[in-house]
Amino acid sequence: MNTTTQIELHTALRAWAKGIYPTEAAVELLIRTGLVGAGDTWVQPGEDPGWWWIDFEGLAGALNEGTPHSGGERRLLSIAASLGGYSPEGFGLADALPGLDRNRLALVLAAVAHAGGSHEHHDTSALVNAAAAGQPLDRSMLAGEPLGSLHPWPDQL
Repeated sequence: MNTTTQIELHTALRAWAKGIYPTEAAVELLIRTGLVGAGDTWVQPGEDPGWWWIDFEGLAGALNEGTPHSGGERRLLSIAASLGGYSPEGFGLADALPGLDRNRLALVLAAVAHAGGSHEHHDTSALVNAAAAGQPLDRSMLAGEPLGSLHPWPDQL
């Protein structure tokens, strides 16, 4: 019998994904949309108690075979699988994005911004301006102020 709570599962999945931006984004998208649970076939227990991971290849396979999810849920699952490195057959953003409501589209935008590492970008305008003006360049110009995410994760659905 599985006694892992959703909070414990979410914490374990975030810890597993940490450091790989597209994987972090996929996990966060699944968590924030409520599309991840210990009973899902693509959510796998780790070898150590309390550890969990997402089998994105298994998720894509399940989507290929058909799942009981709604069309909108399938779109989100497909986007998450793609961020995780495995796209279902015939998947394309051109088909997935138009069917999402505004709240879920905001989550997808945040996931894409996170996968691209925008939350780690810094203002390098001093470097660009110095180069354009023919001034000497300095390594410190690369470490400008943090810019924050291009599209932050929304607080609520």
